[in-house]
Amino acid sequence: MNGVKVRVVERLPALAVGQRGAGAQPRTMETYRMLGIADEVKAAGSVIMPVQIYDAEGQPTTVFDMVEHTEKTPGIPEPEAWIIGQDTVCKIISRRLKDLFGIDIEFGNELVGLEQGDAGITATLHVQGVEKTIRVKYVVGADGGKGVTRRLAGTKLVNKGDVEGRSLIGDLVMKGFSTKYMHLFNDDKGNHLMVRPVPEDPKLFSVFGSGPDLDIARAVTDVEHLLQHGGHGPQPFVQSRL
Repeated sequence: MNGVKVRVVERLPALAVGQRGAGAQPRTMETYRMLGIADEVKAAGSVIMPVQIYDAEGQPTTVFDMVEHTEKTPGIPEPEAWIIGQDTVCKIISRRLKDLFGIDIEFGNELVGLEQGDAGITATLHVQGVEKTIRVKYVVGADGGKGVTRRLAGTKLVNKGDVEGRSLIGDLVMKGFSTKYMHLFNDDKGNHLMVRPVPEDPKLFSVFGSGPDLDIARAVTDVEHLLQHGGHGPQPFVQSRL
């Protein structure tokens, strides 16, 4: 990559499965275009679809657009945000790294230590029960705010966040829902349940729940509790759980 030798290490044994963070904003799409994968991302995903709202009795009411769709211009070559599963994007990126740069992601390599020196960094990896050290000029942490790189570097998060406003996301196999819309269920207590079609699989839907009555610990194992959230909810549509 521009003459720089790169190693990509990943603690997990393989790419994670699941939609998770499924939005690609316009600036992200511009980066994907520079990497040469924007067209592949678009082919696998979709633009943000309209939202069908349901009342507390589970009856459809209105439809609205979450975003304003605009045409591309020379100054804004990627005006649209796209929906595509995080697992799908990771597969596309990993193939591109291999095909274009000859880089294989080193799965099962956990970063457990960093030591800064005058000439670079000594990184300690945990690989199949054995600790190994490598010398590098730079370490780039792409593992998020909760990732180990931030902790090992001694960089703290000032704000701990709002633990009262937690949400739950997951993927479910369903039938009976239109794949032309995202489906939003609400009640008058501030509970919400969003059901979004997955572009990569017409049988799969990504579910997002939030609100004061959502018991996240229970919802992880009790899918009926999750699907009754936000009013009557979409429970009759569920075929099976992933």
